Parts: sequence; structure tokens; C-alpha cells
Amino acid sequence: MARPNMIKATKKAIKDSPREIFNRYLLLCTCVWSFSGVAKGFDEGIHFSILSFLSLTNPVSTTGNIASLVIMDVFKERFGIAHQTEDEYANTKGWIVAIATAGAVFGCLACVWLTQRLGRTRTFQLFTVVYIGGIFGQTFSNGSLAALYVTRVISGVGIGATTVLPSVYIAEIAPQSIRGLLTLQYTCCQQLGVVFGFFFNYGVTKYHAGTQMQWQLPTALQIIPAVIWGIGSFFTPETPRFLLSKNKKTQALATLSRFRQLPEDHPYVQAEFQGIEAQLDHEIEIVSGANTFDLIKETFTDISNRRRFVLMFACHVFGQWSGANAITQYSPTIFGYLGIEGTEARFLATGCYAILKFVSVLIFSVFVIDFIGRRRSLMTGIMLQIVTLAFVGGYLNYCV
Repeated sequence: MARPNMIKATKKAIKDSPREIFNRYLLLCTCVWSFSGVAKGFDEGIHFSILSFLSLTNPVSTTGNIASLVIMDVFKERFGIAHQTEDEYANTKGWIVAIATAGAVFGCLACVWLTQRLGRTRTFQLFTVVYIGGIFGQTFSNGSLAALYVTRVISGVGIGATTVLPSVYIAEIAPQSIRGLLTLQYTCCQQLGVVFGFFFNYGVTKYHAGTQMQWQLPTALQIIPAVIWGIGSFFTPETPRFLLSKNKKTQALATLSRFRQLPEDHPYVQAEFQGIEAQLDHEIEIVSGANTFDLIKETFTDISNRRRFVLMFACHVFGQWSGANAITQYSPTIFGYLGIEGTEARFLATGCYAILKFVSVLIFSVFVIDFIGRRRSLMTGIMLQIVTLAFVGGYLNYCV
């Protein structure tokens, strides 16, 4: 039997759906939650731009370390680490960087439990406050390494949770026919944050070098997007799925009707509402009486569950190991090897690379993900990455 044409099927699904479900209110809600991706991207852009600036002005200092803020002389002097030995400094730098990632792990795990009790919206708001508190503490840590460590853990907890929650929220409120498009808004915002962070921090590093503003201003600026999405979240309702799980059927139906901009008795709304209800009833029946250990055991002992877990885990692990981050961090040096000469030319090429990442995600989310499917999209991205990395590697091996 021939496989169905996914592009035609997706077009038909969109065409057959009521036009009202593709509305501004739904887009506004998903944009608010996706905007948290700007914070993660901005942080990456900060380190990316500092590394680019250093590589353009002093190629010897191009280390590729994500802890680019820590290598500033003004930062070292402020926190009393300028006179540490090489080993002591490497240890301090490692702690400053890694401790935030450790906090993010706890944030990811904690939000899973809290979302089932407080809901998606309240949990998101709680961790947004945690994140803002952490960033505020880092900005005004007053040269105390202990305070910097603590506040980086706090901000890590916040960013860990606010990285997970938007995808959950958007997936639960998005119509099936455009779920991929709306979910990828987070990634688009993340790449947009990289672009903003890169150009903003390059300007700060270039015009405020040697001052406290060089590291404080980029750090403090991360509060702005957090305040925007934090305030915006108060205007986004809880998901119908969570409300149904708490047996708030009337409120859940009203919320779903609002998201779809259709009357509560509309056949489309009723069908989707009943589908969510049936799925929840099925899940409750399956996990009834099971504790956390039983659920974990079921994940690894059941073949289908284990396969899903291994597949998703492998996708994330190999995505990190693919070298994408290394290409980003070493891009100024790579562009130099490729023959781009001059400080401003290499900076422009590096900035264009950040913009290209954003445009690529935007194109994929709008024109690809919902039309050819998730698996084909993944394979397409992998093949493109293999081809480009092989070309760059071969070119550098031949020319350098």
C-alpha cells in the first residue's frame, strides 16, 4: 500500500478545519510562551559575541569556551580571581559555568511535578520569578563568588523549567494541523535571542571595554524578556487538558472555545473536547494506583515505551554531539580559515551566521515541519548538516 502524501494530507486538514481556529488570540498566547526562548538564545548570543570579538581582536584567545564572560579582565578583577593560578582559575571558571546547568536539571525535573498540581500557567510564572531573581542576583553579586554561584544556580533552575514548559503548553492548545508550526515558535525565539544577544553584546564589548558595564549590562538585560513573558502569561489561560484533569469541565470547554474562537456547541470544539477527555480517562485508567517507581519501571520494561525513550534520548544526545555548538563557538576562526580577512568582515560573517540560523528555523517551521512530518524533517536536517560539515572539514583539510 502506497504511503499517503503528507503534504496533500496536511493541506487537506488545514482546508477542512474551520478558519476561526487559526486566530490571533491563539497566536498571541503561543507567542507569549515562546518568548521565553529569547532568554536562552540571548545568553548563548552573549557568549557567542564575546568570543567572536575576542577572536577578531586577539586570535590567540579563541578558546571556544562557553564561559566567555569569565575571561574578561574586568570580571576577573571584580571577583578577585585575576591572581589565581591557571589551575585555580580553570576550576573557578568551570564551577561558574557548570553550576547553572546543574540548576537547570533540577528546574526541568521540578516543573514536571509542579505542572500536575499548580498547572502550566502558575508553574511557568513561578519559575519566571525564580529566573528573574537569579539574573538580578548575578548582576548585583558585588564581586562575591559565593553570591554568584548561588544566583547562577537559581537562574539555572528558572531557565531549566521555562525551557520545558512552553512546548508543553503550546502542544496542548494548538490545533493538530499546525501544532508543529506553533511549537517551533520557541526555537525561532531562541535563535532570535542569539541574534539580539550577539549584536547587542558586541556593541557593549566594543564601546564599554574595561568597565563594569561590559559584563553587568548584558547580564541585566536578560531580565527584560523575562518581565515581558511573565506579565504576558497573566493574560493566557490555563490549558483545557489541565482543567479537565482537575475535573473543571465547564471551564475547560469555555477555554477551548476561546482558543478556537468557536461556540462551545460547535461540532469541532465538541469533537476536540471529547477527544481530550477520552485520552485523559485512558491515561488515568492505565496509571491508576501506580507510584513513581512503577511508572519509571514501565518506561524501561515495556518495549514500545523503551523504544520511544531511547529514540528521544538519542536525538537529544546526538544533537549535542553533532558539533553544531562547536561550529557556532568557533565560527570566527573558521571564517578566517575559509579566507574571510579583516576584523569587520569576519564579524559581519559571524553575525550573518546567527541570522541564518534564525531564518532557517523560521522556514522549517512554516513550510516544512507540518507538511513532510517530524521524521522526514529530522532526516533532512541531519543530511544537510552532514553535507555542510563534510564540505567545511574537507575544505579546511585541503587549504589549511
